[in-house]
Amino acid sequence: MKENMNELANILAVSLLADGEVGQGENQLLADLEHDTEIPGLADSIRKAVEKAQFLSDEKLTDLLYENASAIKSEDKPKVFEAAVTTILADGIITEDEIGNALTLAE
Repeated sequence: MKENMNELANILAVSLLADGEVGQGENQLLADLEHDTEIPGLADSIRKAVEKAQFLSDEKLTDLLYENASAIKSEDKPKVFEAAVTTILADGIITEDEIGNALTLAE
């Protein structure tokens, strides 16, 4: 997955932004994801992706999700999906948009 760090960062940024904001629990999660995936710099890449993605419309965020998910190798997709679901659950609230993003990513 290291070779797809930017794509992973974009996917996780969309997951984090689905409820409209990145909370404190979600910020702590970034360091944990970087540690768990053993991808140095992942947390910073996600933060940068969030900064860019926060200004996109819902339609553009969905496009970003599809575009980046298609670049992930098949064998890595279950891990990416798990990481995205983890980011969705980080704040303890699941919104309709977050469920939609998870279903989009599952495709």
